Amino acid sequence: MIEVIGLSKHYGTKEVLKDVSLNFNNARVYGIVGDNGAGKTTLFRCIAGLENYEGEIKSNLKPLKDYLGLLITEPFSFQRLQAENIFNCFAMQEKKRSKILMQKTYLSCR
Repeated sequence: MIEVIGLSKHYGTKEVLKDVSLNFNNARVYGIVGDNGAGKTTLFRCIAGLENYEGEIKSNLKPLKDYLGLLITEPFSFQRLQAENIFNCFAMQEKKRSKILMQKTYLSCR
């Protein structure tokens, strides 16, 4: 379990987290949703011990960062790659199926 108690975080004079309290139970998956700049990444960076903060984070897992699975940002690679590069990425995992898919897609795009 992870317990966040009264967590606050400032960057200079800017307060990005104010008195946040949460409980995360073992063997559960949690998602934090909010607008850009709402403090989601900062919250998880604090929990992982990557930021200084005010408040308390309790856990029976030591060191806590070794037990966290965290995707901080949206994967950008597929948005920036051309179709052929994307298929090549998949081909590394499933060569045969991806190669056939690439051929079919390439032919249908011409």
